[in-house]
Amino acid sequence: MQRDKRTRFYPFFQSFLLVGLSVCLLYSSSKSQALSSFKVRKFDVESGLSMNWVSGLYQDDLGYLWIGTQYGLNRFDGKSLTSFTYHPDQPHGLRANWVKCITQDSAGKLRIGTYGGGISLYNPLDNTFSEDSIATLLEKREVHQILYMPDASIWYGCIDGLFRQKDGVLKQVLTGRRVRAMSKTSEIIWVGSDEGLHGISPVNLQTFSLETQKKV
Repeated sequence: MQRDKRTRFYPFFQSFLLVGLSVCLLYSSSKSQALSSFKVRKFDVESGLSMNWVSGLYQDDLGYLWIGTQYGLNRFDGKSLTSFTYHPDQPHGLRANWVKCITQDSAGKLRIGTYGGGISLYNPLDNTFSEDSIATLLEKREVHQILYMPDASIWYGCIDGLFRQKDGVLKQVLTGRRVRAMSKTSEIIWVGSDEGLHGISPVNLQTFSLETQKKV
């Protein structure tokens, strides 16, 4: 009797297995077709990029894609690339070749953080570079991150700490920290460094840290 039950069950099991395999094959085929529909285009030095090592990306309000590399700044308009590099004989040009980060202020100017050259300002409307008299205090530093806050303050994450620019004054908020990443909420600025995660109040600059806990 038990043998008869197993015999009746086998056809059902075989049908179920065939349906399952068919569904898997259809899913695999559709996924493969979806992946093949993506078109990937590569840009490198042969395409006009100033260097293949890309260290920063930003799309501005005009739609241009700005590409920071270890050797210069590049602007992509959807078809071609335009490069900007540092030249010692151009005092109002890019302040250093290694571009670490790029962002844009409310006036439409790009604020560009560099390695060893501090901050460069770029006006996309007239294609000119300029300086921020306060940010020039960061001239010899490596600027990794730039963050704008609603109170018109600008925060700079650097190789040796965190700086706030507000009301014409540049103040160092964190010292001895290599700032790697920054983000914000309505009440806290989050700063990621080599020594953990730091939360800072932009109002009173009160700081708390979530540092790595060593096991004893």
